[in-house]
Amino acid sequence: VNAHRIIGAINVYLLFALTGALTLEVIHATTGVSMGGNVVLTGTDEDYVHFIYFSLAALTTVGFGDIYAVSTSARMLATFLSTLGILFPAIVIARLVGLASSRS
Repeated sequence: VNAHRIIGAINVYLLFALTGALTLEVIHATTGVSMGGNVVLTGTDEDYVHFIYFSLAALTTVGFGDIYAVSTSARMLATFLSTLGILFPAIVIARLVGLASSRS
């Protein structure tokens, strides 16, 4: 196990967050509603910051509560991201430990 594998796993995790943000933006663009709470979506490029914030909060299962999913598709995405955020690190850590133990 070297630093490249660890950095690669971190990059994939962050890519999941960006993909979740893009998916949330597509949901908002097609349905007109995605998030509620302490957020004002203006339909400009500045909205992407809110989508990234929500995606990272869902992926890390922090869920601060200031922004929440409103539509069914956004809720499904948040649930998927939360599940992925729990399973991905567990699988990656298990794989890295397996690789490290097989070399010794």
